Amino acid sequence: MQVTFTRTAERRYRVRVDRDMAPSLVMDPAPGYDPYLPHDLLHFIVEGHWGLQDGIFGQLAAGGDAKTFELADQARDRRQARRQVRRSARRNRMSGGDIALSEKLAGVALTAWMVHTGRLPMPENAGAALEEAGVKETDVIGVLDRLDESAHRWHSLAVGEPLTLTWPWPERRSGRRTA
Repeated sequence: MQVTFTRTAERRYRVRVDRDMAPSLVMDPAPGYDPYLPHDLLHFIVEGHWGLQDGIFGQLAAGGDAKTFELADQARDRRQARRQVRRSARRNRMSGGDIALSEKLAGVALTAWMVHTGRLPMPENAGAALEEAGVKETDVIGVLDRLDESAHRWHSLAVGEPLTLTWPWPERRSGRRTA
């Protein structure tokens, strides 16, 4: 599964997901723009780093739509669209068990990266946030290099330029949760 993050305006971006086992999806505009780490790019990195195969992008790899993506091909007929909506709804119910954890880890990772880059002072509740997310400080330190690299790549894009990443696990046809 290929995920393309495209900077569509000064403060906007789009996410396109191209899958082999299900139709391509798009979210445009995508929420949470940041000049260095847009929200969905952050989720992609976090889910890959912590092996969350059943988070937002894992649900997409299982054929779902994470309740935020739409079919990329707007030229589909109504019958096909209804059928795809039913399939996505079923796959959304059968996958995505790590989405809440992904949100917690994204918050912890973003805060750590902002402290690391000097954009934010160390928050007083940092220890509590780590505990709530179920991770140790060393785990979070391990993702900082990937965040640095991705932030640099994203920040250097001009409007209209894409950043394409490959989801590290195979697509799943059934939507069953992974271990």
